[in-house]
Amino acid sequence: MRSERAQPVVPRPRYRYVLFAIKSARTVSRGDFVQAIRRVGGADRAWLTRFDGRHGILRCARGDEASIRRLLTRDLRALGLDIDTLSTSGTIAALERRHRGLDLRGRD
Repeated sequence: MRSERAQPVVPRPRYRYVLFAIKSARTVSRGDFVQAIRRVGGADRAWLTRFDGRHGILRCARGDEASIRRLLTRDLRALGLDIDTLSTSGTIAALERRHRGLDLRGRD
């Protein structure tokens, strides 16, 4: 009888979620924000999961959190967006628990 070799299990990628707030006076649309991320070269490293025009959550690979925070606070400032990062977590649910005043449960 021929033995079958087990296929190696590819681990699921580990993500981190960065909660941010836009301090600029104007409200920004989701499309404008995604375009701004693309212009500064962050589209290949971050995914906008939740956004309401003032607050949002970006998903990034584990270990890339610092560069994403830098992208938000420094790189996007050159495009006129003043952003504060509020928190980083391994799950969106933990961010929602920590920041109950924000209603980011649904996508915009």
